[in-house]
Amino acid sequence: MEPEWADRPVDERAARLVQGVVAVVLLASFVFAWGWGVPLVALVVAVGAVRGPGGNPLHLLVARTGVLRGAPPTGEVMPGAGVRALDLVATALLGVATLFLLVGFEPLAWVMSLGEAAIAAIAASTGYNVAAAILDRARRRD
Repeated sequence: MEPEWADRPVDERAARLVQGVVAVVLLASFVFAWGWGVPLVALVVAVGAVRGPGGNPLHLLVARTGVLRGAPPTGEVMPGAGVRALDLVATALLGVATLFLLVGFEPLAWVMSLGEAAIAAIAASTGYNVAAAILDRARRRD
């Protein structure tokens, strides 16, 4: 895969829709005690973290179904690296949460999952990329 394809800008509406789906699935998993929802979302966002937004199954689904075709275009784009940062932080948090679920530390698993749901909900509702801010701050400390 070419890096140009993996990190090209993404329509902000698509990125926000995908983050909304992530938040809703994680919140539903918590409310209905669907432990399998956490590793499922972790797997999906891990593909996006590795392959970039163009490889994320949720982004591909949004692009292929044409869900946003009827909506008025805003013309705003989110950098591919920012979308990848959201997927990277989600993969880390949900990966640890999955491990906690496997060993029986469910309260900690749900805290991690709800933390990711909050990050995704903020990105979906406001467009603010908390994950990019976290990664940027971590890089500045090095």
